[in-house]
Amino acid sequence: MSSPPRRIRLWRKKRIAKIIKININAMTTATQKRAQLSEIEAHKFLTPEEADRVNRSFSDNALRMMRKRYLTKREDGTQETPSEMLHRIAHAVAWAEVGYGKSREEVEHWEREFFDIMANKEFTPAGRTITNAGAPSPVVANCIVLPVPDSMEGIFKTLKDAALLQKAGSGLGFSFGRLRPAGTYVKASAGMASGPVSFLQVYNQAFGVIKQQGRHGANMAILPVDHPDILDFVHCKRQEGEIRNFNISVGMTDEFMRAVTEAPNEPWLCHFDGVKMKPRRIVRDRFGVVVSTTELDITAAEMYREIVQNAWNNGEPGVIFLDVFNRGNTMPKTPIEATNPCGEQGLPPYDVCNLGSINLSAFAKSGRLDEKRLAHVSMVSTRFLDNVIDLFDYPVQEVQEMSKNTRRIGLGVMGWPTTQAFFRTGKSRLGTSRVSNAGTPWSRLSRQPVRSLCFLIHPLVLSRTSRSPSRSRTRTGTLTATSISTSNMRFGSGAYTRMS
Repeated sequence: MSSPPRRIRLWRKKRIAKIIKININAMTTATQKRAQLSEIEAHKFLTPEEADRVNRSFSDNALRMMRKRYLTKREDGTQETPSEMLHRIAHAVAWAEVGYGKSREEVEHWEREFFDIMANKEFTPAGRTITNAGAPSPVVANCIVLPVPDSMEGIFKTLKDAALLQKAGSGLGFSFGRLRPAGTYVKASAGMASGPVSFLQVYNQAFGVIKQQGRHGANMAILPVDHPDILDFVHCKRQEGEIRNFNISVGMTDEFMRAVTEAPNEPWLCHFDGVKMKPRRIVRDRFGVVVSTTELDITAAEMYREIVQNAWNNGEPGVIFLDVFNRGNTMPKTPIEATNPCGEQGLPPYDVCNLGSINLSAFAKSGRLDEKRLAHVSMVSTRFLDNVIDLFDYPVQEVQEMSKNTRRIGLGVMGWPTTQAFFRTGKSRLGTSRVSNAGTPWSRLSRQPVRSLCFLIHPLVLSRTSRSPSRSRTRTGTLTATSISTSNMRFGSGAYTRMS
């Protein structure tokens, strides 16, 4: 058999040489990468004196709480110290920089930055991040919303997903508004639907079992005020101790609130699947089985008083203004139907919000607000929260994909009352000497605290968009928050772009 032409032999030699060169380069790169990761892993920057200072900065009460909830246990049964906990978190969160091609020096720089803002008590991440970052447990967000479809398969798939997320410590929100009303004919089984409250009780029982195992998160159940079973829902916790593993809230709508204020004597009509119907009174036996359903003529004002009366009796239900959430929804194609258990963050199905808070009182220095440091901490904490998203490891695929696609963060504010009191009186929390607050920005901010704080902090957070545009790292996501309270404010509702 004749040999191939010379030009073909030369092409083969060059091709083989190129493949060998590529493989050698890949091996060299992998070796360098492993060496870099080993150096990062071995990086310890805390001196004994600094570690001792950080450990002594926490009160006895704080240490007691940290030992109970946050300090991980070693194999010999001892627990890490607070400084070791903060170093563990900073190290794990800074590790995400490696995935964006950062050098060892850059990773160590951000590790130090993350440690400092936590050790100085300028920023505090969410509880799941504190507990799980750098620990054996998977890193998850505190707040997740799951859908409850109107099918037996969908209902129990959500229950399975919820159980896995509860085991990891996540708090969950559910809207039961898609479930058909009690007594509705079910074609597939030739039977009658048992209604949203019956499945709420199933979920409650399952979460009670998980709670006995020592790992659980809080839960929020929401039913829209225009669902025909709304009265059954409003009364489901009338007896103290019932459905103890859920907070419940009624999903208020603009239509209902207008009916309460503008047409209080008109009958209130609910609707399901496009069909209008009256609210019903549902009677169940002691086993929870529906005995009878009766349509009621009830006005919007009477419905409102029913909600208020039950809230007065035992603190539930709460109310969630769904239309208000959806007006600020940054993903309008996926409507918000539920919130996290605390109620401050409305989320579409399977979405999550990674939360953290800036401590304003840490920036009250010498009678003035240290705006320069506040701007820096806002930038670093935003990067911290964005890095945490890269560490997420959810047991539910839909949640994992949604968290990476939306990259939603909520940067909140705490310490507002303490800071306001400091600038008003000139005294710190411990009653130290009086200082002048003349000319401070807080003398102007205190007149309109909520609005002013939004204007002050929000641009600082979004300032990440102007940093180092020449670098290659860009991540886009959603900066969200929708409720403001005096103890912990989360605000904003806009897109952010993260540049390296």
